[in-house]
Amino acid sequence: MANALRQLKLDDFSGGLNLHRSQFTLGPTESPAMLNVEFSSGGIRTRRGWERWGGAVPASPAAGWNPRTAFLHERASGADSLIIANEPDGKLYWSMSGDFAALKANSVDAVCSAGVHVADYASWGDTLFIVRGDEDVLAWDGVSVQAEDFSAVPDATNWSPDYLAPVSTSSMVRANFVASHGGRVWVASTFEKNGAFYPHRVRWSHPNQPGAWREDDYIDILVGGGPITGIVPMADHLLVFKASSIFAIYGYDGESQQLVNVSWTKGARNRQLIARSESACYFMSFSDGVYSITDSQRPQEISVSLRPLVSSERFNKVAGDNQWLGWLGKRLWWAVPFSWDAKVDDASAVFVFDPEISGGSWTMFEAADGAGGLGPFAQGAYSQSSIDMFGCLRSQPGVVRVEATEEAKDQFDGVLVPFETMFTTRWVDAGYTDLTKRWKRPTFVAGGASVGYRFKVGVRRDFENPIVRNFEVVVDSKGVGARYGSGAVYGGGHIYSSTLGYGGGLKKGSSLGTMAATQLKIEGQLGVAWSLSSIVFKYRSRRLT
Repeated sequence: MANALRQLKLDDFSGGLNLHRSQFTLGPTESPAMLNVEFSSGGIRTRRGWERWGGAVPASPAAGWNPRTAFLHERASGADSLIIANEPDGKLYWSMSGDFAALKANSVDAVCSAGVHVADYASWGDTLFIVRGDEDVLAWDGVSVQAEDFSAVPDATNWSPDYLAPVSTSSMVRANFVASHGGRVWVASTFEKNGAFYPHRVRWSHPNQPGAWREDDYIDILVGGGPITGIVPMADHLLVFKASSIFAIYGYDGESQQLVNVSWTKGARNRQLIARSESACYFMSFSDGVYSITDSQRPQEISVSLRPLVSSERFNKVAGDNQWLGWLGKRLWWAVPFSWDAKVDDASAVFVFDPEISGGSWTMFEAADGAGGLGPFAQGAYSQSSIDMFGCLRSQPGVVRVEATEEAKDQFDGVLVPFETMFTTRWVDAGYTDLTKRWKRPTFVAGGASVGYRFKVGVRRDFENPIVRNFEVVVDSKGVGARYGSGAVYGGGHIYSSTLGYGGGLKKGSSLGTMAATQLKIEGQLGVAWSLSSIVFKYRSRRLT
C-alpha cells in the first residue's frame, strides 16, 4: 500500500565521524557530528571520565608549562614510572603516582635540548635511555631521583671498534632521537666530535651492548630532503622519518643493511606526530592527514573522513607543532589545535581512531568545560598491558588518566566537572530524496543505567541546518522501565548493558513532522552517562512533490 506505515532502523553507528557534511558523502553508518561519545557493542555510549593522576608538579615550571613528550616506562617489577619533558625550562619531571620531581644528573636537574620534542626515550630492560640533543645521554632505572650520565661518544678513548671483543664504556652518542631495535640501541640526528651536528645520520650500537659503539657504524640519509625527525622500530626494520619522506633500514650492520624508501611525499614534521602500536606505526603528514604503516606496506591514509578538518580555517596550521599522536587503550589519539567556536593556538580537541571497528572509525573528545586540551600522551606501553593511560594537561601543570571512571564527568582539580555529549544522525530519507513523508514518533533503544538519564533530541528537515523542533527522551534507572516526555511509562521491557546494567528499553519520542528528509541531533544530559543501541524511524509516504 502506498500509504502504509514503514520503518527504517539506524542500529549500526560503526562508521563513526565523517566531517564531509554533505548527505551524499556520508556512509549509512556514519555521523557528521560526534562529541564525547564512543562505540560500544554496536551502539554508542558516553565516553569514560578523565581524572587527575599523580601529585603536584614542582613550582619550577614557573618558566611555563608546555610539555612536549611523555613516556610510560614499564619495569619487570610492575613499578611503572611516568616521565615528561617540559619545554620552557627543558627539564624532565617524573612520578610513580605521587608528586612529580625533577630528574637529576650529576646532582643537578637534567636539562634537555632535543628540538621541539625536547627529549626522546627508549626502554632497554629496566633501563630507560633518554637522549636530549647536545647533552649527555641519560640511563635511568625508573625509580631513582638520579639518572646515570653516559659520557658522550665520540672520544678517542671510548669508541669500541672490535665486534669480537666489544668494550662497554658506559658512553653513548648524543642525539635527538633514540630507539631500541634488533638487540641494539639506535640514535639519529647526532652530535659528534667537536660538537659537529649530523642531522641526517643514523648510528647503532654493538649487539646487546648499548654502551659500546663503533666509529664506522652509521648511515647518512641525505636524500629525501630535510633533517631526520624521528625513528621508530617496526617488525624487522627501523622506520626513519623526515618532514616529507620516510625510509626503512633493514639489517643490523653495515654489510647486511638495506635502505628502502617508504614514501617520497609523506612524512612527519616532528617526533610528536609519530606513534606506534604493537602492529602499526601512525604519523600525521602535515598538512595531508593521518597515515598508518603496517609491516612493509606503503602509508595508507586513515583520516579521509576528517579531511575537512585539516583544510578548515578553524584548524590552526600556524600552531602545527602543538599536535600530538598517542596510542592509548588500543586506539589512536590525535590532539589538535581545533575548535568549532574559534581559532585556537594549542591542542583543544582530541580525535580518537579505533582500527578494530568497521575497518577504522573516528570520534571526537573534548575535556569538561574550561579544562583545555590534552597532549602529549604517554607512550611506551605499546601492548597496553598497563591499565593506566595518561595525557598531559595543556592549560595547567598536571597529568590525567583517561578512561578512568564510568562517570560523564572529568576531575582535574579535585572537583568533578560534567562534559557535554552529542551525536548527530546522517540525513534519513528512506532512499527517496524528493518524496515527502509524514514522520511518526521514532523509537529509541536506550541502554540501561544505574541512574536515570535524559537526552534532548533536535529535529532538522530537508537538508537544512536549523533545528525546527525539540523533544526530550527520559530513561529511568534499571528496574524502572522507560518514560517519555510527559513522564508516562512506555512499555515494560528492559534491556541489559554489560557496561551500564539493567534499565533503559524502548523509548518513544515525539512526531518529527512532514518533510522529505530528517536528521536528529541528540544531546545527552550534562554529567550523566547514557547509551543508545538503535533508532527506529517510522513514516508514511505522500505524493511525489
